[in-house]
Amino acid sequence: MGDARELTITDDFMFGSVFSDLGLCQGLLEIVLGTAIVSVERVECQEPLATSPLSRAGIVDLLVRDACGNVYDVEMQNEVRQPSLARRARYYGSLVDTAAFDRGTSFGSLCDRVVIFICSDDPYGFGYKRYNFRNVCLQNADLQMGDGAEFVYVNARGVSGDSTPELDALLEYLLDDAIVESDYVSRVDQAVRARREDPVWRRSQMLWSEKYRDDFARARMEGMSQGLEEGREKGHQEGLQEGLQEGRKKGLEQGLEQGLEQGLEQGLEQGRQQTVAEIATLAGKLDEAGRSAELAEAIRNPEKLDRLLMEFHVR
Repeated sequence: MGDARELTITDDFMFGSVFSDLGLCQGLLEIVLGTAIVSVERVECQEPLATSPLSRAGIVDLLVRDACGNVYDVEMQNEVRQPSLARRARYYGSLVDTAAFDRGTSFGSLCDRVVIFICSDDPYGFGYKRYNFRNVCLQNADLQMGDGAEFVYVNARGVSGDSTPELDALLEYLLDDAIVESDYVSRVDQAVRARREDPVWRRSQMLWSEKYRDDFARARMEGMSQGLEEGREKGHQEGLQEGLQEGRKKGLEQGLEQGLEQGLEQGLEQGRQQTVAEIATLAGKLDEAGRSAELAEAIRNPEKLDRLLMEFHVR
């Protein structure tokens, strides 16, 4: 992942940190969607979003709600493989709907929902700066379903399509952070530079370099490994879903032996992202207590990590 002083806004850790500032997040939504938004508030999610214990969980980068109740899921996306990207957007949309829909309310009160992927490359190859998708009738493209669901892909390499000077400035900054051509981008750039120079933030980020993240995910999974009998018998697709459920308790040892490459990738991603907030908080507390040296050992020792999380009241 490199030195934290070199990270740009396209790094998922940096992206989530900078746009946790609700003012910057609101500005991002207004520029991307081309509409004014009164205010936004964070939708609190204490755990990964999932529709049921057997469902694949999803970790969102930014989940906010505006003053009208509309919900926005914003993701930084550096890999734009199709069709997996589009299907991921579809799944995240369903998770966000479930999280925002309170039990006992009518379907008519279900809020509008927008899933936004900020892409570092062109996801569809047509060169548009934005790709906006809504459900329409196949027999009449002018007839929209009207379900309040929208998907937006922002293409940092876009060269055509409707745009604004603010959006153009943002796209240029995504490609080259030396190009700062708007007041809003200047605010974002200042936030990025502030984090680069913050020693506590840098230590938190460095814990999630590729080496530490993978070591941590593997250590937790190896400590739980006993197999994936049902996933092994039911094949790749069912095995993936069962593997995630059983992997929380018994690991992925036999699942790996059966070639569930996607299951491994998902398990690693989920294991890393679920604990990033806890590790970042713990890093700061250890630093304040003059015990920073204990963190590297804890990353490789799940039992010690759990003790430290409990000791500093992080978990």
